[in-house]
Amino acid sequence: MVKTLKANPIGAGVKPMENCQHLLTMHDEIGHTRHHPDSVLFGITKNGLVPPHAPANYRSDMPAWGSTLKDSDIWAVLAFIKSRWSTKARKVQEEVNARADG
Repeated sequence: MVKTLKANPIGAGVKPMENCQHLLTMHDEIGHTRHHPDSVLFGITKNGLVPPHAPANYRSDMPAWGSTLKDSDIWAVLAFIKSRWSTKARKVQEEVNARADG
């Protein structure tokens, strides 16, 4: 059973590392996940951090889950993460989705 989605204790945001990689981002109130539309969250989860969601040759430890998880499983994981957000965070992300869809 997952008790927390906090990936690192560093605080808000992503901190660059010397090798151009980043620390794992939190998916709660501190992280920035809610600032991305669902389509981007799905694309990054399925394909990893590759174009169009990252610059060409971007190095990341974010794995691509598309060969492991079915699309419906990826959507279920994203729904679980979002279910842990506050009402305010969900509202912010709904507005991001509306702008991306508009």
